[in-house]
Amino acid sequence: MDLIWYAAVCSLCGAVFSILHIVIFRTRKVRSINRTCGVLAIAAGIVGGATGWILLVSLYSSPETALLGSVAGSLTFVGFAGVYTLIVPVSADRSISAHMVMRFLDEPSRTLSEEELARRYPPQEVFRKRIGECVDIGVLANESGRYRLTRKGIRIARFFRSVASLLRIEIIG
Repeated sequence: MDLIWYAAVCSLCGAVFSILHIVIFRTRKVRSINRTCGVLAIAAGIVGGATGWILLVSLYSSPETALLGSVAGSLTFVGFAGVYTLIVPVSADRSISAHMVMRFLDEPSRTLSEEELARRYPPQEVFRKRIGECVDIGVLANESGRYRLTRKGIRIARFFRSVASLLRIEIIG
């Protein structure tokens, strides 16, 4: 039964996260999706874990197991929330492919010509959006019209270069 209560703590954290996520994202402009979701995940883990401990401690086989189940359930949830953040909201926000596919929903025929897509997604606009995001999150710094890779940017670039090399992904540009 202890495993079920552990899963209940994970679920409780998920419910808290979902409510916070919807309220925050619907009521204000979120500048950094990763940071906001991270803070919400940690808050949900703390609230869900503490609430789970209070509500479920008597149902576990021992108080020690209840503490372990509450902490482990909270930490497990934070991990799941991290994966969710990278797959869902970040992709919906930053993926040009996702934006293009969503644009098709606005068309009654669900079709767009190559010319219409090129007009809606001109290379300069796409470039500006991407550079702006890199500056906003601190990967690049704008210094008198020249962009400089920051320390954070160097770490990220090295990581992705290693992944690209390992997976034999061609670096374009």
